[in-house]
Amino acid sequence: MKNIRNEPLVICLGGANIDHKIRLDQAFVPGTSNSVTSSQTIGGVIRNVAANLANLGLSVSLMTMLGQDRAGDEILADAEESLQLGATERVADFPTGSYTAVLDPAGDLIAGFVDMAITQLMRDDWIERHRLHLKQADWLVADCNMQPSALGRLIELARQEPTPLAIVTISEPKMKHLPTDLSGVRLLVTNLAESRAYFKAATKEPKELAQRWLSRGVDQVVITQGKEAITYGLKDGIFQRPSVALSTRVIIDVTGAGDAFSAAAIYGLIQGYSLDRAVSLGAGLAALTIQSEESVRRDITLAQLEGVI
Repeated sequence: MKNIRNEPLVICLGGANIDHKIRLDQAFVPGTSNSVTSSQTIGGVIRNVAANLANLGLSVSLMTMLGQDRAGDEILADAEESLQLGATERVADFPTGSYTAVLDPAGDLIAGFVDMAITQLMRDDWIERHRLHLKQADWLVADCNMQPSALGRLIELARQEPTPLAIVTISEPKMKHLPTDLSGVRLLVTNLAESRAYFKAATKEPKELAQRWLSRGVDQVVITQGKEAITYGLKDGIFQRPSVALSTRVIIDVTGAGDAFSAAAIYGLIQGYSLDRAVSLGAGLAALTIQSEESVRRDITLAQLEGVI
């Protein structure tokens, strides 16, 4: 039985890491040194999603793994005031994860490099260790940093309880972590390239791919394409809308925009909004996030977000 609370408890499972951002001062020139501006911040897909949900006023528990190192200390210190951390584990065998983003002068991503070996420990036994905690959730949110056995077990638990489960994909290589049967997944947030990788599909038509996701048992799916239209589908149909809610925008840094989109869309569903309105919230927070150097906008209120959609 779930505890009685004033607000729903959202448990977020997956990766938390340190983001290293390297922004080129001029166009990249291969084979020689390039002048850059570098910075460091707290990141990780599920950590960013969790932080955004907490900023929007929800009660959020972060279930992740960190190394016994300074990076892990920094992540915990950053999260201790906004997130519940009782399900976060520290391990000695691996360092805390890291992500290095190389950005062009306009702030768009050229390449990303990840060291997430610690996620090898995110297996089904990890899910079982925290099963009593997971049963307290009103919503579960997971990224695909988790190992296939963990994702499979989490989906099983979501079906059994039942508890709404949202899954956020993170990269083409890790699409293989998703099982074939996705019944029990309330929402899947992914992109066009990742969808094509999962289905090994030649098609570039997002509506066709959305239908394939629904055929695998997903209740609702959202497929993003960067600056292109967002495609979203459910049993009532498949629809599209513009990706950016702001008519005028200045791109400072795209890092974290996808996580912001996912968090705001999930927030909308938790609040009982339609998928269409939830996607609008996601587009709004993503648009606001790319106008900041921070991966998570701590200065955005729900009222501000509502004002841009």
